[in-house]
Amino acid sequence: MCMKLKQFIYNKSNERLAVQIEGLENKTPTGLVFIAHGMSGYKEHHLVRIPTEVCLNKGYLVVSYDARYSFGESDGTLDKGWLQTYIEDLKTVLNWAKRQTFYQEPFSLIGHSLGAGAAIDYAETNSEKVLKLISIAGFFSGSLLLKSYQENMPDLWAQWQKEGRIEKVCKENPSKTGFIPPSYILNTLPYDFVQKAGQITANTLLICGGLDKSSTPFNNQIFYDALQTPKKMVVLEECNHFFSKPIQQESLKTVLDSFM
Repeated sequence: MCMKLKQFIYNKSNERLAVQIEGLENKTPTGLVFIAHGMSGYKEHHLVRIPTEVCLNKGYLVVSYDARYSFGESDGTLDKGWLQTYIEDLKTVLNWAKRQTFYQEPFSLIGHSLGAGAAIDYAETNSEKVLKLISIAGFFSGSLLLKSYQENMPDLWAQWQKEGRIEKVCKENPSKTGFIPPSYILNTLPYDFVQKAGQITANTLLICGGLDKSSTPFNNQIFYDALQTPKKMVVLEECNHFFSKPIQQESLKTVLDSFM
């Protein structure tokens, strides 16, 4: 039976983050994996649980967490969740993990959407510490993301700007609600991970859905082409940004299982 340990840690501003460690019963783990969810996600979301289960079955020790300003147990409200906070939260978790007995380097990073952006940012600036990097419907560039919204979802983008918010309800727990301002997109504009993709040395896997309107196959291909490390890109044609259907999730699981 898999051992699961949850605890709260605190960042430099004394804000609380919920962290979950699984696989501690394995005294000789295959490796260490950190998993970061996307905007409005949380550690119980299927795009965290699917890679978690794959990695646990492979003998890895897995750390997942709730980023601040999302629908999880960590501090903050959804409207303050930007790429910068996701980057900060991953670093907070990694700095905490360094002081734990289970810590080992190099480790693997898996992220969805903004969580993938945070993982990519870390892999670019700390290449020697990251063995494997997996982006699921990842963020690569603020300009690419904005262009995707403007071209693929023009009505939504216009409404978003006009009303100043998009309401969000947690599907798994409708009592959790919030809103996302257009600044979520605009605050990503200074970031361009494509420019520094050549600094990544981790074995890298990009997974995207053929129906994804934000992390499009086109955007993934641009980042893939900039990588100069062992790499693989998989487009799951009938999948959207959230791999919301069971058949899509099974396809995702198969790809992850093969790579790990």
